Amino acid sequence: MDFADDLLFIECFLHFPHLAVLNTNPTNYQWIFTKQYETDELVKQEQTFPDRYFNKILNDKKIICYVAPSDNHDTQRKLAFTDFMIQPTLDLFHAMLGHPGSQCMHATLQSWYHHLHLHMTIEQFACDKCQCAKPSGPGHGLLPDQDIVCASWEEVELDLIGPWPASTPHEIVELFALTCIDTTTKLVKITKIIEKSSNHIATRFENTWLFWYPKPMQVIHNNGGLFTGFAFQHLLHLLNIEPVPTTNKNPKANAISE
Repeated sequence: MDFADDLLFIECFLHFPHLAVLNTNPTNYQWIFTKQYETDELVKQEQTFPDRYFNKILNDKKIICYVAPSDNHDTQRKLAFTDFMIQPTLDLFHAMLGHPGSQCMHATLQSWYHHLHLHMTIEQFACDKCQCAKPSGPGHGLLPDQDIVCASWEEVELDLIGPWPASTPHEIVELFALTCIDTTTKLVKITKIIEKSSNHIATRFENTWLFWYPKPMQVIHNNGGLFTGFAFQHLLHLLNIEPVPTTNKNPKANAISE
């Protein structure tokens, strides 16, 4: 088979950095073999921890490998690296992977290579091109479109707060409360709740807000069971009030209450 006509084979080398000498390639077994025995660093580790460091014949080269305790020597081994082997490998893979972040680099390299300070070295790795092309800090963009409510009493945000410790002459108790906020006037009503149930929250909302102010068109709440439960949702349905649940783990969606 002519590999020059194999598009998949050629595609594997599209992002491969230019190497003046093939033997300087950190993925080459000859380079790994030479670098491993340039110092006695790995030889000492092999003598001290024979259950973790061992020799493996790979491409006719005796390569020092590492395996974690209880891992399989044939399927879960990693190539052991010295201090002088990390930087050339980082340079190569950083270019091959398209200048990724530290998490992607670490996830890739830890699958094949072992060094005690691999993670720390990756975190300290600095690329001149990345420093120029990737600005630091949060990204900037436009805020999402938002419906502006100009009329009062049309939209109410609900949330639970607590626990708040409160001292009495005999004991210390924890207080929970329901907050109701009109998104236009920013009027706030806070009422104590005795139990965490959808039925009790519906009753407190009805007594605290609905009996005193005009009926809202929408009620914004989180996805907690107290608000998504049958009793509270049934109350909104009877009064023809539209429930507007926020997205999960997104407190900004209910920003005023939060």
